[in-house]
Amino acid sequence: MRQLLVICVVFLAFFAKSQTYFSSNYDTLVHKSEWSFNGFGDLGATSLNNELFGKFILGGSIDTRLKDQTLANHGAVNRIGFTLQTELIYINYCQNNTKRNFGIIVKTGVYGIGSAVYSKDLAGLTLFGNQHYLGQTIDFSGSKFDAMSFQKVGFGFIHKKTKSYITVNAYGMNAFAKGVFQNGQIFQTAAGDSLSVLLNGSMSYCFSNSLYAGYGIGIDGEYNFPFLINENRTAILQLSAKNIGLGFTTSPVITYDMSSGHNYTGATFDQLVNQSSGWTNTALLDSLGIQKTEDKNQLFFLPGFLQIGKIADAMSDRRLQGIFGIRMYFIAGYSPLLYIGGNYKLGKHLQFGCVGSYGGFTNFRASVFGALRFNHFTVKLATEDVYGTFSSQSRGQAYSFSFNYNL
Repeated sequence: MRQLLVICVVFLAFFAKSQTYFSSNYDTLVHKSEWSFNGFGDLGATSLNNELFGKFILGGSIDTRLKDQTLANHGAVNRIGFTLQTELIYINYCQNNTKRNFGIIVKTGVYGIGSAVYSKDLAGLTLFGNQHYLGQTIDFSGSKFDAMSFQKVGFGFIHKKTKSYITVNAYGMNAFAKGVFQNGQIFQTAAGDSLSVLLNGSMSYCFSNSLYAGYGIGIDGEYNFPFLINENRTAILQLSAKNIGLGFTTSPVITYDMSSGHNYTGATFDQLVNQSSGWTNTALLDSLGIQKTEDKNQLFFLPGFLQIGKIADAMSDRRLQGIFGIRMYFIAGYSPLLYIGGNYKLGKHLQFGCVGSYGGFTNFRASVFGALRFNHFTVKLATEDVYGTFSSQSRGQAYSFSFNYNL
């Protein structure tokens, strides 16, 4: 069941996001009801290119040229991350449960997100093995990772005119893993016959043989508010928040605590790695100064999303409108993303836009998006990494799709 869920997440996320946030539009038209199906997939890195990603995902040999090129691309601190998500949203504007100005909104979604910050030495160890570092220290201090998959169902209210809304969501968490190394060093002798290991940090994970390993509660919301540019012109700012919340685990959380800063000296690297029982070997854990614990009912925070920026006004008669803002995922390895660009109308039904951004899981990206708008439906397509779509040397890829139908 869990394998089937993962396959569905990957498929839906790449072919289905709530409208890519760069191309969000403010629309004051009031409909009876509205359905939206959206999806988004993003893989980005500061130092790993698409050629290497292709070898891992599709298979193939990673030759010495690619290894050397990849390691040369790395700096002292590097980032990598992905996000996959899909949502289904229903809005009914005819309900009068609270006030006539409000309708109801129901949404459900499937999400997966993960990221890491890591050192150049850790990349070299992965690519070349320990023989590359004989007589040297492998330093992975400051490395950390964070990942989670979850689903949600939410209910709330939406303002009919401004389209601002808030929902309260119930979450089911499938699995999570996280870790941080405040200090991590491995030194090998030149002959490779002995090593010294210094670890200070922790790692933990949680999963379940059933569908959910924990449950949570949180909120989504969007607040659209106009601001005055001059006496004849206004623009729309949008504050968007998703998956802001917390939960508790119902399955055991396995934690490996390395906070003692124990310094281990002894066996060779191969002897250490080739321990058949690995992290289940109590003697090995003791020799490395690692304490293993299992705890239920631990608190966890959801990897929330926050964005504020100027969006395009679908009701404006201006053909060209500027868009800009800042975006943030609350997860290790994601850098605040700044973006700026424009949205252009080509007649009544067609629009497109271009955006430049810096941050996130990678560094600079150029994005393009397009939309077809008709009376009852809108279709949007976007890539948030144009270069990544065509080049094996780009640092990732990102695509989104949105379909909206209204009555």
